[in-house]
Amino acid sequence: MNRRGVLKGLGAAAAAAVWPGWLSEAFAGAPCGVLKGAATLSAAIKRAHDALQPLLILVVPKDDGEKWDRGRHFGEWLNFGADRDLAPLACAQVVCSEMRAVCQLFPSAPADAEPAAFIAQVDRAPARIGIALDSFLPHEASRLSEAVDHEGLDHLTEAERQAFWEGRYERQQLLEDASIQPCIDRTGEAIRRAVLGDLASLRRLADARWERMTASDRDMTRRLLGGGSGSALDVVMAAPMLAVAAAERGGAEEDRLTKVLADAARAQFGEQRIPGSKWARASGCGEFVEGEEEQIGIACGMGHVPRKSQRFLYFFTRSPYLGGE
Repeated sequence: MNRRGVLKGLGAAAAAAVWPGWLSEAFAGAPCGVLKGAATLSAAIKRAHDALQPLLILVVPKDDGEKWDRGRHFGEWLNFGADRDLAPLACAQVVCSEMRAVCQLFPSAPADAEPAAFIAQVDRAPARIGIALDSFLPHEASRLSEAVDHEGLDHLTEAERQAFWEGRYERQQLLEDASIQPCIDRTGEAIRRAVLGDLASLRRLADARWERMTASDRDMTRRLLGGGSGSALDVVMAAPMLAVAAAERGGAEEDRLTKVLADAARAQFGEQRIPGSKWARASGCGEFVEGEEEQIGIACGMGHVPRKSQRFLYFFTRSPYLGGE
């Protein structure tokens, strides 16, 4: 089993030779521009189809301003979601895609909307797609209301003033964290429900995966279920069985297996790029795309970004600051 996907590195034309029949039909007579734009999504569909996994599609908005906002919401969830919120991602393929590509490959997708995320079942024809997350919960206002007594600060020692400002900064960060967390929790709950469904559906997925496994993969699954360790790819291979066991066993075993799944999901989608996007960081004075030599930044020292929003999904091919999308 090639657990990294047989389409890695292939272009759309080469990938078309191994697409499922319904996917090939979706491309029949498509304009070249649409075909090129949908190549990343089609490759993810193929990976999900081959692995008997649902496909989570994070929607890249058309508006450039929305790209920044939505990318930060996704980053907050992927970087700071709890184990139970991220564990389901080990059971799925994840891709970022614009709506024009989604509509090209899933004609039933709503063409007049840009929900935050879709969940697609592509194991058999016809493929099914539904909204996993319609939108994000807005962050509440998170500025400190307490006034600063600057005259009083003048009577403090330098060390006391430094301690005051450090304490104030920490209180500001805690307030920002509290304003962002409800959105992370809501996102995690919605996507967990969309990916895993009910226990009966999860058992069917686990049974289907088990039937396709090699003897060595089954042995690895048994070791993971028994408390042994494995790589992130081993966990992903066994993810449906681990998720079922977590739900059935409960208690400490549920916590252990949930953490195993969540750690694998973080390795797959937090430490690596999600197809269709890049990871970037912002401190308030520019954006820095991970793995890119050409960066956008101004060493002004005046900007501020909440700490849970500093690492985010970057949806641009080129920065708009550098002359194009």
